[in-house]
Amino acid sequence: MPHNSSDPRDANTGGHKENFDISVTRFDGEYALVIQPVVPDDAAADVKNALAVRRLANLHGVCPACGAAVTMPNRAQRRAAARVGRTVPAVFRHEDDCIAFCDGDRRWS
Repeated sequence: MPHNSSDPRDANTGGHKENFDISVTRFDGEYALVIQPVVPDDAAADVKNALAVRRLANLHGVCPACGAAVTMPNRAQRRAAARVGRTVPAVFRHEDDCIAFCDGDRRWS
């Protein structure tokens, strides 16, 4: 079924509603589309804190807890990706003890 809603959160997601926000910001002088989860009201406190810190880092390019800065591909890589319609990753290398992680996240670090 085609997606006709103007709200991207209404997309067909296999029977469940996705809870995320979409924001536009700038990293390294380039506009960036940031898609990130909404902090659930019923989440544990450490999860709420971790998601709140991640949201701030994603919007501002610097983690408020550990100071990690976003790393972007270089300009040539970004232009090459743009020519073929690909997205480029923005990566944060948080400190091991950063509160942007909660216990379940450690396996990804």
